[in-house]
Amino acid sequence: MRHLLLFLAATALIGALRAQVLVNTDRFAYTGTVTRYTSQTDAQAAVNAVGSFSLGTENRDLRLQLFQGFAPALADQYYFGTNWTPPGSPSNTASGFIQVPLQFGAPNVRAFWDHSLTRFTFSAQDDGSAAGSRLWDGTSVAANQGGAFIDYQLSFIASGLSPALWDSAYGTYWSQSEPSAVEGHFTGLFHNTTVGGAGYYTFDFVLNLDSWAYSTFGTNEDREHYIPTLLAAPTAVPEPATYGVLGVLALLGLLCWRDFSHPRG
Repeated sequence: MRHLLLFLAATALIGALRAQVLVNTDRFAYTGTVTRYTSQTDAQAAVNAVGSFSLGTENRDLRLQLFQGFAPALADQYYFGTNWTPPGSPSNTASGFIQVPLQFGAPNVRAFWDHSLTRFTFSAQDDGSAAGSRLWDGTSVAANQGGAFIDYQLSFIASGLSPALWDSAYGTYWSQSEPSAVEGHFTGLFHNTTVGGAGYYTFDFVLNLDSWAYSTFGTNEDREHYIPTLLAAPTAVPEPATYGVLGVLALLGLLCWRDFSHPRG
């Protein structure tokens, strides 16, 4: 009986760590570099680069939309890329453009709040995405940007948010507010299969808060052209919960080992 109780407790904790996560925002922007290689081996070893390209002081707006664990109300899906759609946006250009197309079934995601519920940490990793992915190849030609991500990681820490509130209906903490600071990167390896841009590209884009969409539309609350930031994750300060899972599983394993090592009779 005690083993069953321990197993149920471990299952419940693991379920909590995988519960509802939501990231929906136009608040961030990015700048950074891409480096071109002729082979995947060279790109992964960072040798024999044939070109390196930088946005310098230019920024591009970023749109992030990820929903995980809200089914059936909201199917698991994610999308992120350059936010080029607001009218007049300087991000409506091939230079610096990135796109991870809409996918159903989210990548490997981790998200949590700090103890004050004002600091949100997020990461998403994947080892490939469907056709339709795009990454700047260092030129201004949009047609040279097609291919697929071999791997990528998007990570950020957003702070200065209004304290998140617990929503018992969805089992998650929510905050609809704009951050006052962000630290983050979008990095990885992209295989460009387009004529004129073919090759392998490593990339490192750094996130910031210099969003043109926010400064133009967000401060005026123009919801047609700007999506306010909404962040959600079920766990605040995840380390105790994580350690709890490991501790419960370790205890379960110890008890099982004792039973096998010391049979009755």
